[in-house]
Amino acid sequence: MSTLQATLSSLLRRQQRDLEIATRIAPAPTLRSEQRNALDALSLRVDGLAGLRRAFDAASTTPAQLSFVADRLVTSDVIWRDFFQEQVQAQLALDGAHGARAPSSTFLAEPDLATSDSMAALLDRLRHRSAQTGPTLKLGSSGPAVSAWQSQLNRWLRRSGHARLAVTGRYDNATEQGTVRLQQSEGITADGVVGPVTRAALTKALAS
Repeated sequence: MSTLQATLSSLLRRQQRDLEIATRIAPAPTLRSEQRNALDALSLRVDGLAGLRRAFDAASTTPAQLSFVADRLVTSDVIWRDFFQEQVQAQLALDGAHGARAPSSTFLAEPDLATSDSMAALLDRLRHRSAQTGPTLKLGSSGPAVSAWQSQLNRWLRRSGHARLAVTGRYDNATEQGTVRLQQSEGITADGVVGPVTRAALTKALAS
């Protein structure tokens, strides 16, 4: 997840820089509306990347939420192509500037990557990876790792007919009891401590 967040942060900084540069451009009078469209497209990319970074950082995020934010990136490509690039090219031709070309820009080459199904698959891979490498958790632990465990454990508790936990980021008695139920169900040491074996057991249980 840290690598993903670093990549999103890098892309966000680049898009923010591009937006700042584009804002300072003084277009010809016949191209002012097209520049506004270009700024709208770049702003959507900034908003989309910032939203994805926040969403991936939230332990309780859902594929639908990620898809909703990612749709801004798809929309930015449509605006750039249909309301900036094509219109600028038409105006250049009208002005007799036949050798000039409007710049193309596609942020998301595969729009299907923004769908809820694609985001669900991505979340599963990320959570599977973090489930195997997370820190040891026990009564009294706190922080994002606990929130992530509570969210993952809730998936199993719901499927198993148990009450869901409140995702608080605090490893309380309810979280310990939920962990013990999982351990007992999977036939491993039921001590309420989350280590590699318990994480692997949850991953296996969710996959079955």
